[in-house]
Amino acid sequence: GSNIDVLAMILDYARSQPSHAYHAYAESMPRELTTTLFWRAGELVELEGTDLFQYTQGRVITIRHQHSRLSEAELSPPPLTEFKRALSQVWSRSHAIERLPGEGEVPALLPLIDLFNFGRPSNVLPLHKVTSSDGRTEALELRAGPKPIGEGDECTMTYSKAISNTKLMLDYGFCIEANEHASVDAAMG
Repeated sequence: GSNIDVLAMILDYARSQPSHAYHAYAESMPRELTTTLFWRAGELVELEGTDLFQYTQGRVITIRHQHSRLSEAELSPPPLTEFKRALSQVWSRSHAIERLPGEGEVPALLPLIDLFNFGRPSNVLPLHKVTSSDGRTEALELRAGPKPIGEGDECTMTYSKAISNTKLMLDYGFCIEANEHASVDAAMG
């Protein structure tokens, strides 16, 4: 399976094992999700003809396919409903982290980052890698952004530099008013 599939299976496993180091983190995640993947058929029909409807349908098919592939490979994925929930939590909470220079990125769950809600403009900049002066230690660092953070203010960050309401709804279960990255797909012909 993909790195995302594996991370979803680990998350589900951690949730089911009270002695697992990440059990409390996995249990702290919401059980009820608001992305379109969890809408009832009567709700989803309201989106027919939109790109969000098409993306949701495509993702449902992909989840079923990935679950079947994992089962056929005897990797013991959780039941389909739990696999879909874990995948949704990974999609909405993971961050791409570079392995080593030139080796690409992998998804990672970073519990501290879950404390930050979406906000535009954000007052926290996205994660970036820093290296110690001797070049031997690397870490991920969060920095305050251009919007000042006052005492008692909520810390917020954007989830992407340019993210449409379709993507926000599909991955996070919400959209924002006056989104400057909103788009509408229209068939021609």
